[in-house]
Amino acid sequence: METLAELAQRRLGELKKGPNEAAIEVGLNKDFIGDIIRGRKKTVRGENANKLARALQVPVTEIVAVEQTDLVAEAVEDAATARAVMAPVRPPRGPDLPRDLPVLGTAAGSAIGAFQLTTDVIDYVRRPPALSGVKNAYAVYVVGESMAPRFEPGELVFVHPHRPVQVGDSVIIQVRLQRDGEIEAFVKRYQKRAADKIVVEQFNPRATVEYKLSTVVALHKVVSNNELYGV
Repeated sequence: METLAELAQRRLGELKKGPNEAAIEVGLNKDFIGDIIRGRKKTVRGENANKLARALQVPVTEIVAVEQTDLVAEAVEDAATARAVMAPVRPPRGPDLPRDLPVLGTAAGSAIGAFQLTTDVIDYVRRPPALSGVKNAYAVYVVGESMAPRFEPGELVFVHPHRPVQVGDSVIIQVRLQRDGEIEAFVKRYQKRAADKIVVEQFNPRATVEYKLSTVVALHKVVSNNELYGV
């Protein structure tokens, strides 16, 4: 499977663009893609991953899949022999993953201005291996900065609606704050469930948020990249 640098170089060639030009068009630093091609940058996070995907005109899930391959294939120094050892795990190629996972909307990163979560599908992205065959799995785009740096604005997160939520998990919590109101969604970190409330936290600014249990419609686990691709 090609590396992130190889993917960037191939797609720029197909698009007939230079790395500086492509980076500037999507709001990246002009050297951003060039540094990837030269091997100076091997990880891309948050909004930068989405911008890179737009620059290369590929799904952001392909960026994530290729990046995970780069990480697990990096040489691990053997203390005795100083010999490079390759990790035996490789995630599936991006193009091999079916593009059938619905993006339902954008989960708010702060307690103000939550996204109205509906069943309307706004996009389809490639389905990671961990969500293969999972009924009602979905993805959302994060807005707001309350979970930064764990989740940056614009980052795509994948949700497993049936996996049990444990303390410390990132979650999408869906609430209906008014009796006849719409369902709103927030991305938070799960702390605990009490008799009459669910307690979560955010990072920026650091705060604890409580939702009355009577207002909570669903609590779903956000699946990490390592869980998604089995590395």
